[in-house]
Amino acid sequence: MDGELRWPVFTDTGPLYSAQSPSSVLAPVIRDLASLRGHGIPQVVLDAWAERIDELNDLQVATINQGRLLAGANVLVTAPTSSGKTMIGELAAVRAARLGGRSVFLLPTRALVNEQYARFSRTYGPAGLQTIRATGETADDVPALLQGQFDLAVLTYEKFAGLALGNPHLLKLVSVVVIDEVQTIVDPGRGAYLEFLLTVLKARRPEGVAPQVVALSAVLGDLGGLDSWLDANVIARTERPIPLLEGVLGPDGIYRHLDADREEASEQLIRPTGWTQRNQDLIIPLVRKLVGEGQQVIIFRSTRGLTRGCARYLAQSLGLPEAKAALESLAGADPSAVLADLRQCLAGGVAFHISDLARDEKIAIEDQFRAPDSGIRVLVCTTTLAQGVNLPAETVIMVELDHPTGPTQTAPYSVAEYKNIAGRAGRLGLTDGGRAVLIAGGGIDGDRRWHDYVLGKPEDLRSQLLNPEQDTATLLLRVVAVASRREGTTGLNEADVIAYLSNSFAAHQQRLAGAPDPFPAATVSAVLRDLVDAGLLSSDLSGIELTELGTYVSQSGLRVSSAVRVARALRAVHPAALNRVTIIAAAQLTDEVTSARPPVNGKGWQREQATYIGELQRHGLAGPVLAALPGRERKTAAERAKRAVACMWWMAGVPIGRIEQQLMVHLPSKDAAGAARASADRTQSVVGTVIDIARCLHPDAQLDDLARVLSVQLEFGIPPELVPLAQRAGAVLDRTDYLRLAARSLTDPAVILDAADDVLLPCLNGNTSKLKSLRQAARAARDGEDSTDFADLLPASTD
Repeated sequence: MDGELRWPVFTDTGPLYSAQSPSSVLAPVIRDLASLRGHGIPQVVLDAWAERIDELNDLQVATINQGRLLAGANVLVTAPTSSGKTMIGELAAVRAARLGGRSVFLLPTRALVNEQYARFSRTYGPAGLQTIRATGETADDVPALLQGQFDLAVLTYEKFAGLALGNPHLLKLVSVVVIDEVQTIVDPGRGAYLEFLLTVLKARRPEGVAPQVVALSAVLGDLGGLDSWLDANVIARTERPIPLLEGVLGPDGIYRHLDADREEASEQLIRPTGWTQRNQDLIIPLVRKLVGEGQQVIIFRSTRGLTRGCARYLAQSLGLPEAKAALESLAGADPSAVLADLRQCLAGGVAFHISDLARDEKIAIEDQFRAPDSGIRVLVCTTTLAQGVNLPAETVIMVELDHPTGPTQTAPYSVAEYKNIAGRAGRLGLTDGGRAVLIAGGGIDGDRRWHDYVLGKPEDLRSQLLNPEQDTATLLLRVVAVASRREGTTGLNEADVIAYLSNSFAAHQQRLAGAPDPFPAATVSAVLRDLVDAGLLSSDLSGIELTELGTYVSQSGLRVSSAVRVARALRAVHPAALNRVTIIAAAQLTDEVTSARPPVNGKGWQREQATYIGELQRHGLAGPVLAALPGRERKTAAERAKRAVACMWWMAGVPIGRIEQQLMVHLPSKDAAGAARASADRTQSVVGTVIDIARCLHPDAQLDDLARVLSVQLEFGIPPELVPLAQRAGAVLDRTDYLRLAARSLTDPAVILDAADDVLLPCLNGNTSKLKSLRQAARAARDGEDSTDFADLLPASTD
């Protein structure tokens, strides 16, 4: 053969390859939605999208064409808030559904899950696509999820991770995993959980578990290898589809900002106020000007107290008309001090949105703020609202740039957090543009905020598993849980655990940096021994295995330290003493409920402790759990006792105003509706695991009834006789609806079905839509009751 060997250069696919691999030769899409027809998107879905958007934007087109989204490739999309990222996940999900696959959308909060679920149901239900959700609430449809009876499922990170741990087949059912707000992977509180979930996906690839991963994020700094770890095509944009002005306003009244082209500009936005120490001297004239121009405004404050105070002085100062529709929507709400405060603010056209409000109260405010010609012109809120609830506002105002991390501690916002909040201004499809205003004290403070935040770049990504304070024990317990369920696995050793951890983002980052393994053998060995000593693992010649207790804990959201604390207390309890107050009080020993902090009198904590522990003892609290209530801080026992008592009263159907009054008997100037609701909410999230631990330690204990009712009672604040109804009606009825039914002895489904409309409607504040839902729920509860009488099948023996 003369010369060098020359291989042919393939410049296009042939007809046989195209027939076998059509996804690789799909025509590029353009902005026109109709161009998606060639990718198999059904016309009924295109019509539904056309009601929401006129066309695809550049980000979406690039993700399809360059990112090969509709060819099934993994993608990592980073773009500013309001860039249409969620639509990218929907595109992948609809493609998967067309091919017979299922998609899971993972979000960081329950509120986001419920909002997304409602929108997906409206959009895709008419197209024949089934949407389900799971957040740890009564409305969860876990059986359908585990049986694969869905097209789209929307879950929180934690709920999906727990289900995937306990049900290894679940990941095999899923074709697409959409992770919204994937920047959460660097969050100190939740990042490790999200990283663990993604590590599970990577580690199970050898088993054929390889769903398409669609990771959606706000603008990030250096990716730190996240893209290569996910094997994802990166589509990164910094421009917004609608313009945003972003800057600082000081006492001189000058708004120093970046314009839509990211060039520095200045504008005399309000009159100079002169030197001032009060933020309201800037906020009031600024908001008055903006509202006078017809704008809606959102103001972010760092604490609930500052939020309520700001809303009050704006309502008093602006002279706006009352938000009549919003006030009417709250007419039947459960009275409390915070609700009375909200009503006063709404009378002045201003609302606030904080965790102290009941779920239905927050939803009412959100719905009314979105409504056309809304009477709510100003909404003051804490940063929890910035995590994605889709509210339109032309202007966002930020005051503090730190958030509380404890009773007296704060931490500064990261640049990424600030940018996410600023991006709430001018939402795509809802407003034409946006403006973000940072309130500054002038001089050095204004310059610092300008340079550090307005001009700042988002931080580089770094795995939270590299944090020296990371909870390694909980991580390793979950790793053992997943690794031990792999097909063909007969026993684990330390090397297997380390090999599994090598799939983590932390290990990937260390390899890229040429740094040591983040999980050295000595550390892994020591932690595994601790887990054996705690009774969560067993170890013998055959390897490492989960104990029954370890199985329950690994599938829960509890930290190992919490589970050990609960198990230590419950182990000494006599099975007959495992009543509801003992279970509820044991739940207060967990770290996961401590974010609910009922106020405790700092000087009179002993008196408070005696009062509320006495109430728990009156209900039969078991001695070993009582003995476990004190903690490292002197007020810990009082806090735990107040949370437990609040839960007991809440489940008994005591009106929230009465609970508030009794919780604050030693602090009459405070209000506590929010603390009471938060206590019930946090306890509801862990009570199932506490019962599982009790069952494991005391197999003969009679806990079935408590397991059936406690979670539902804690979620809705209702007595046990209403549980069957609430399991069917869910949040369609609010707490006041349920309690009015109970007050009229309308708790039995058969009685409700026999009752006339004019008897039921007063219990539902005259709402005919709720009446229809109530009757449907009562019918389902009646028909679903287990009324089997085995005596009808076989009479009792007489010999």
